[in-house]
Amino acid sequence: GKLNCEVITLNAYHDENRVTMVTPEQSQASVASIVKSLGADLGIVMGDGAEHITFIDDQGRIIRGAEAMVVWAKMVLELIPGARIAIPVSATHQIETMAAKHGGTVIRTKTSERALMDAAINEKVETCIDDRGGIIFPAFQAAFDGMIASVKLLEFISLLKKPLSEIINGIPDFYARSSRIPCPWEDKGKVMRYAMDFAKDKETHLLDGVKIMLGNDEWVLVLPDPDRPFVNVWVESTSEKKVTDLLEKTVTRVEEWKKSKD
Repeated sequence: GKLNCEVITLNAYHDENRVTMVTPEQSQASVASIVKSLGADLGIVMGDGAEHITFIDDQGRIIRGAEAMVVWAKMVLELIPGARIAIPVSATHQIETMAAKHGGTVIRTKTSERALMDAAINEKVETCIDDRGGIIFPAFQAAFDGMIASVKLLEFISLLKKPLSEIINGIPDFYARSSRIPCPWEDKGKVMRYAMDFAKDKETHLLDGVKIMLGNDEWVLVLPDPDRPFVNVWVESTSEKKVTDLLEKTVTRVEEWKKSKD
């Protein structure tokens, strides 16, 4: 086509009369296997509604979530001098480190897609990135669009003159995890009060939920889900073991807060 790409399309048509039993993870694994078998440069799996994408590199690695966010940030910062990027408060702080290296600026937003779309309109950013496979390019439109994301991914790979796997290998190591904890609606306020008490005498950010800076490049974010009976937590640390331990401690702490008597 016009992009000079050879494209193999799989399951491109939605059948409203058929309920698929294939999970997104199964679809991604299937595409990853095909990418490796064909020696393709990359694979792209379009999410429901064509707003988000998961991409697969030329080695068959599935890139999604926080890792995809860091890859997008790296490409934008390297290609656009002084780029301004909007990311949610739950994103890894390694993105700030990369931005400082390239003279870029990071704008933190609430974790909702609505907040990122607002930033696309009001913050004069080059891009807004979430951890669900969504990216906004405001120069095109202030909304998530899987097709423009796919085209921009091809453009960035072409401009960087590197295979996608090499770009991914160049991102900094980071150790961030999250968990969703069941919590009755009536206990959410109590959990957040305990989170505020725990945050006393610590650097705290209240943009969305309670984000507590623990020092030594560690932080915890406690945020009640706005639509469902859950409390979401995110943590970041400096090693696999430390982040696993920090997540376990944070989940245990939230469970204790939830069960405690006021």
